[in-house]
Amino acid sequence: MKKILCALIPLFLLACGPSAIRYNDALIAAQLDISADLNRIFTKNATYENIHDNRLILVKNAEKGLEMSRNLQDFKGNSDYQKSAIQYYSFVANYFSTTLAIDSLLYYYASKDGINHLSDERFNQMQANFRHFQTLETELLNQQKKFAKEFHLKL
Repeated sequence: MKKILCALIPLFLLACGPSAIRYNDALIAAQLDISADLNRIFTKNATYENIHDNRLILVKNAEKGLEMSRNLQDFKGNSDYQKSAIQYYSFVANYFSTTLAIDSLLYYYASKDGINHLSDERFNQMQANFRHFQTLETELLNQQKKFAKEFHLKL
């Protein structure tokens, strides 16, 4: 049912006529959800169970965003925004679903004293992955700004 709905949404957007605001909203909605999910993961005093549950929600949101991004076509020749969304959602879905012991890593990374439980190698890996995440997120938001400027949207 979910896949059918995600496949129908782009058709609905096109049926209602091309609208830059609807296109923007379709591409960025899951990113907003992911930001909220991360805020819940890194909440002060978050429990392991809380981190696990919110990470699963985050992965579902990333997969939803990836599917939506792949189902949309470029908008009046602008494909950079869509490509940036696909890269972002692909990384988020993959990293947060396939990284070995990710819930423990997030728990240790989020807690004040827990970071001492991480080896230097694991800590450095996490920092590198988070930097890559931030780079992809920044690029997505920059592409959104360029899209908004090109199609005269107020964000």
